[in-house]
Amino acid sequence: MTDLHGISSAEQYQGAVALGDRGSSHYISTLMSRKNANDPDPDGNKIATSIESCLRIASMDGFDHSTAPPEYNELKWLADIFVIGMAVGWVAHYVEMIHISFKDQTYCMTIGGLCINFAWEIIFCTMYPAKGFVERVAFLMGISLDLGVIYAGIKNAPNEWHHSAMALYLACFASMANAQQPPFRVLIVGGSVAGLTLAHCLERANIEYLILEKGEDVAPQVGASIGIMPNGGRILEQLGLFGEIERVIEPLHQANISYPDGFCFSNVYPKVLGDRFGYPVAFLDRQKFLQIAYEGLRKKQNVLTRKRVVGVRLTEHGTAVSVADGTEYEADLVVGADGVHSRVRSEIWKMAEENRPASVSTRMTVEYVCVFGISSAIPGLEISEQINGIFDHLSILTIHGRHGRVFWFVIQKLDRKYVYPDVPRFSDEDAVQLFDRVKHVRFWKNICVGDLWKNREVSSMTALEEGVFETWHHDRMVLIGDSVHKMTPNFGQGANSAIEDAAALSSLLHDLVNARGVCKPSNVQIQHLLKQYRETRYTRMVGMCRTAASVSRIQARDGILNTVFGRYWAPYAGNLPADLASKVMADAEVVTFLPLPGRSGPGWEMYKRKGKRGQVQWVLIIFTLLTIGGLGIWLQSNALSR
Repeated sequence: MTDLHGISSAEQYQGAVALGDRGSSHYISTLMSRKNANDPDPDGNKIATSIESCLRIASMDGFDHSTAPPEYNELKWLADIFVIGMAVGWVAHYVEMIHISFKDQTYCMTIGGLCINFAWEIIFCTMYPAKGFVERVAFLMGISLDLGVIYAGIKNAPNEWHHSAMALYLACFASMANAQQPPFRVLIVGGSVAGLTLAHCLERANIEYLILEKGEDVAPQVGASIGIMPNGGRILEQLGLFGEIERVIEPLHQANISYPDGFCFSNVYPKVLGDRFGYPVAFLDRQKFLQIAYEGLRKKQNVLTRKRVVGVRLTEHGTAVSVADGTEYEADLVVGADGVHSRVRSEIWKMAEENRPASVSTRMTVEYVCVFGISSAIPGLEISEQINGIFDHLSILTIHGRHGRVFWFVIQKLDRKYVYPDVPRFSDEDAVQLFDRVKHVRFWKNICVGDLWKNREVSSMTALEEGVFETWHHDRMVLIGDSVHKMTPNFGQGANSAIEDAAALSSLLHDLVNARGVCKPSNVQIQHLLKQYRETRYTRMVGMCRTAASVSRIQARDGILNTVFGRYWAPYAGNLPADLASKVMADAEVVTFLPLPGRSGPGWEMYKRKGKRGQVQWVLIIFTLLTIGGLGIWLQSNALSR
């Protein structure tokens, strides 16, 4: 059987098969010769022209478009756009895939699809060897990315067994068939603000916990007070504690600021913050707060006192904590909520250094010392107000609570900067000597620092550590609160930051533990969770500690710029201090598995600024530039006048 031009169907079939080969076939050469001979058959010419175009396209080699037909060249610019877009997209995809793989210690691309894709790329590079510099660079980049993806897969793909839903349930049923697993348990070292708040969060999450407190009493009286800001108040409301706290506090409405030259002014930013967020700014005895938090626990038997931790070791399935009395407690996760001199942090550092030398950074420093305490009512210090006495290298902060009780801080700059752990320790005699030096300083009307000391009920003295540690966790141990970040009390966010830590960590634990059902999370999953926790909190805490450092130095007139800023800009800033504080409050953590309280104000959404930082620092930078510019103009005008 024959078709057009006397070419058989078999020949047409053979020619079609041979079309992909760049060698000429009888079929192709016949049609091409007829076209060149001006065959009168139009259909034959159309077929020949189409085949000629196909041959030209087939002869295009990689990036070489010299043999492309005219029809292709007319649209080459569009093809180039799509090719470049595809190349950029694949490069970005591969780079991000490698980044996520190492960041999350996981691997998300299907192996089958990856093998097919690599096979295509290898075949293409083999069939069309690179001829020019651009091609070589492109092929080299592609091979490098392929190798990177392969390495990431080899390294992290085994972790996917811990993320596969089917694998999880099969492993779960297998373990249930052998023996019933004990529930996931968190061991909290330290029973103060951070530890008790975390205990409340874990109770709400139905996660087992145990608190080991080294002191004899959960709520000792050490002369300290605690400020509850809106960001901490909202979390405490979620936990059902804020109602009790609100019964013993007196919300602050006004701040009064005084200077050495006798100038003073008032600002209502505490009331503004309360109105914006629905929770007041207030202070109370730290002892009272701890009593309320402890009494609110359903499982008070899980709080053990006189348990001084002396060591932590890793076991096959978790951790074991040793106590000075010889007992040992096992848990799946150890949380160090044991303050700035944390024993758990020491254990984390020791293990981290063994596995990754030079991975620990001691970034805390000490430049100020503080004598703090509580005094009975002093005439002239009004309830619901606070006083900030700003002096050279000295600041006095008083907050006047219910029944006129005065919570106060006397902060003085030290002779030099100390780097943790080489920090000074102070005794009661040191506190007496400091007050003798500053007792005649008048910080508000006719009230002197000595009046605070004369009316004191309790007091103490401590160095003020500042900074955020780099290492927050190791294996199955993690830090919260003052054990990992510390700031001066001028900003009032120390305890509130610890409360946020507890909310953030418990929210992640709730999601992981409850997703696993009766099966415990794997070590890889816990490591991933702790990494998430650190990433969630680290940036916020660095910014907050920097802000607290700026505020404390302004209030201590530490340097010419801070002195000028505090005296000649702050009194005329209006609501800007409240606006800056609002931006810090609005980004606060919450307990994600509990409903948000109905009393929350509009400020949470209005001032939310996730991803933006450094407002106080930018204000200081701008003010510095303006000050330098003003001084320059003043000096220039003086020079010209002469």
